[in-house]
Amino acid sequence: MYSNTSGTYNTAVGLTALYFDTASFNTALGYSALANHVSGDNNTALGSKALSSDTTGINNTGVGSNALLFNGKGSQNTAVGVEAGKNIDAGNNNTAIGYRTNVANGNLNNQLNIANNIFGTGLTGSNFAPAGNIGIGTNTPNSTLQIAGSLSTNIVKVTGNYTVLSTDFMILIIPADGVTLLMTLPDPTTCKGRIYKFKAFWPGNTGTGKGQIATPVIVDGVTSPVSNLNISPGNITPITVQSDGINWYYIA
Repeated sequence: MYSNTSGTYNTAVGLTALYFDTASFNTALGYSALANHVSGDNNTALGSKALSSDTTGINNTGVGSNALLFNGKGSQNTAVGVEAGKNIDAGNNNTAIGYRTNVANGNLNNQLNIANNIFGTGLTGSNFAPAGNIGIGTNTPNSTLQIAGSLSTNIVKVTGNYTVLSTDFMILIIPADGVTLLMTLPDPTTCKGRIYKFKAFWPGNTGTGKGQIATPVIVDGVTSPVSNLNISPGNITPITVQSDGINWYYIA
């Protein structure tokens, strides 16, 4: 804090830490942490050269050696890890977590990088109104969630009546000859948007058994009784249902 003449509530530990600072509520721990910072409050730099290039940013947090190293005037940026967020310059409200995690463009706002695998763009929302896109394996997600790779979902085999769980996705029904197995869905008001798929098959059997959805499902605008939504081994494609937060719908 060599140049401090008016700032208050600052903490500096390390050679040239907060060297040019005249602002307040800044904390720098480590060699050259926030060394070039002049104005702007509420910054925290922990690690050698963390936020070293910052001059006027506010509300930044850099934890790790060289974290947010080249942040010049960006604000509300958070970087955790050695060289995390190193390429952020004038961008605001960016988050980089993990060793050498950079955002796609250091001059843009509202980006996320976790471990160089999970990325976010347009993250302008709040706890009450989330906004933005998340990508797994891509740093330019074009949807709320985009996965650049394979996807695994849970699959379960049942040989008796079954109450579908929140952890299920594909339910394989294996009925004995002449037996109808009842599948009970969760309350649709508790799982808006959730999708389940059902497929029946009969390894070693004659195929006279089947499954039935034992929960009201709307099919073509009409609520289907249990006996009308059968899951037979002869069905080539799975039966798919989805909740709209009020009812279950047959969608395929």
